[in-house]
Amino acid sequence: AGRSQIVVTMYDGPYVYPGIDVRYERLRALIMQHGYHDFDTIEDVAVDLRFAEVEQMLAEARARVPPEVKLATWEPGMLPAMRAFVEEGEMPGWFPIGWESGYTRARETTLVLIREEEIFGWAQFHPRPPSAAFGPILWLPRARGRSYGGLLLLESMLRCARAGCERMTAGWANTGFYVRYGWDII
Repeated sequence: AGRSQIVVTMYDGPYVYPGIDVRYERLRALIMQHGYHDFDTIEDVAVDLRFAEVEQMLAEARARVPPEVKLATWEPGMLPAMRAFVEEGEMPGWFPIGWESGYTRARETTLVLIREEEIFGWAQFHPRPPSAAFGPILWLPRARGRSYGGLLLLESMLRCARAGCERMTAGWANTGFYVRYGWDII
């Protein structure tokens, strides 16, 4: 069909991802025989939410963040700031045309980082006890390297633990980011 790449993944989360499940070793071997080769691996990660360090790690992350930065639950009044964030964030797959219609009500499972009416970080979590899913997460490139992502992740973990979830997973993850906060590659 004129394609030069095939995406192969193993995923059992709430999303469908195109490609061939890596558990089909015979199919993988057939593809390799036809000139394809392994290019990249996208991993899933998971964490046991019952470990006691979540609250301590969250307190440490909050201490590294300036006091003018607020972590908030999404509210519809934030829509103008969210539009600017979406434009600068350049993730059209997460914010397709018409995305605003899903943001017309309070979303208890969406967190934002705000400074002076500007949103510069955003994350979603999905508690479904006994497990939870995390993601997507995005903070603007100009705001990276300041513990903001960790703050979003850890707050999401704590909220899911308090909702009765024992485990949380994230798909197609930047594994280094998650491992720092106690997650394992699965």
